[in-house]
Amino acid sequence: MAKQPESLIRDAICRYLDDREDVYYWVNRNTSAYLGGGKFGRPPKGFKYGVADIIAIQHAGPFANPNLYAIEVKTKTGRLSDYQKEHKKEITVHGGTHILARKVDDVQREIELGD
Repeated sequence: MAKQPESLIRDAICRYLDDREDVYYWVNRNTSAYLGGGKFGRPPKGFKYGVADIIAIQHAGPFANPNLYAIEVKTKTGRLSDYQKEHKKEITVHGGTHILARKVDDVQREIELGD
């Protein structure tokens, strides 16, 4: 069986999120600071390594705080980097939910818990 690339998993998760009217999300394009001419430089102020691939906010109703999800997309064998582990810790310490998503079902399960 062929390995499913992260991009296909990410796209499937985005299609699921598109169908949810109670969720606003965006995809992060995490790259180093490219200066042009094949050169990379110091990241801009506020840049964080290890930020999740997808950030989603779920409206939880008129009397509840919204739910924040940091979704890190990985293949079946993919592992979190040290930076991603640190980001996961910071998200959870600050009240968000970190999701290690290897398939759409991982995201669906967590978001439906927030309904």
